[in-house]
Amino acid sequence: MATTTTRLSVEIDAERVHTAPPTGTLEVHRSSEYQKLMRVRNGDSVVLDYIITASTTVLELQVPPQALLFPDRHRDYLSTAISRLNLGPEDHEDVTQCIVSTALNQAAGPSGFTGYSMVVDLKFRQIDEVDERLHTFETMLMEEMDLAPKGAPRSAIYRLIKNGSFVASKTDEDLGTCSICLEDFSSSAGADQALLRMDCSHVYHQSCILPWLAKSNTCPTCRDKVD
Repeated sequence: MATTTTRLSVEIDAERVHTAPPTGTLEVHRSSEYQKLMRVRNGDSVVLDYIITASTTVLELQVPPQALLFPDRHRDYLSTAISRLNLGPEDHEDVTQCIVSTALNQAAGPSGFTGYSMVVDLKFRQIDEVDERLHTFETMLMEEMDLAPKGAPRSAIYRLIKNGSFVASKTDEDLGTCSICLEDFSSSAGADQALLRMDCSHVYHQSCILPWLAKSNTCPTCRDKVD
């Protein structure tokens, strides 16, 4: 039996900044971590695979003074901006609440309204956990069928992350569709998605292509080898 767990952690670094007029700046970074574990008989877990993506800036925002001075307007302004991150409903609610509550607290200084500078790190972690017996059976079966996974070298994956990472924007209207999840990039233009451009120029969501490369050393579209 295999189980998949996805977690999101939100880390916020904020400080009050005294400016005239007061303004608030918000910068959101996003990174992801993939880990495959095997449960062994004594209850411990063995790491079978581990991939972490570089942190990418997905939102930069400056809150104008006219919004900063009114809590309801401030809250609505931030909520609208955060909605562009294309998070799931539960994650969106949690992230919005963390950022908005911190921003409102920073803005309402002890000596009146003040500006703030805030950096938010969103860290997504996916854990696939398999039973030792199931993993052994699958490995034996794939070896018999000559289907054993041949993932891309870690050095090649790190090189792609370093050289091919970018963030989707409203100007990226011709990116097409991620052939792994089949989502049209243009349908979420402005969502500031973390993408990865392969050496063969095909583009995928980082959250889609990195688990693929852990199991295969070819591009899903053209089968160009990643090495």
